[in-house]
Amino acid sequence: MTLHPPKKYSQLSREERSIIASMYDHGSLASYIAEELGRSPSTITRELQRNQVSGCYVAKKADMKCYQRRYWVTKPPPKL
Repeated sequence: MTLHPPKKYSQLSREERSIIASMYDHGSLASYIAEELGRSPSTITRELQRNQVSGCYVAKKADMKCYQRRYWVTKPPPKL
């Protein structure tokens, strides 16, 4: 019996987001994109749903939205 270390979650990179955008624009399904990137299909589906702007997925805008959620929202407001 071999124990495998637990997988550590990592955020999508800019390169991965640009690949997602390109493949999605060419009509690829989320499951195929996930297979190509070695990610879970739910990760790709969540990324596409969460970061679409006006019904289309643009890698640069998705990266900006992710950055805003991750760093701007989580910081506590400065004390006066």
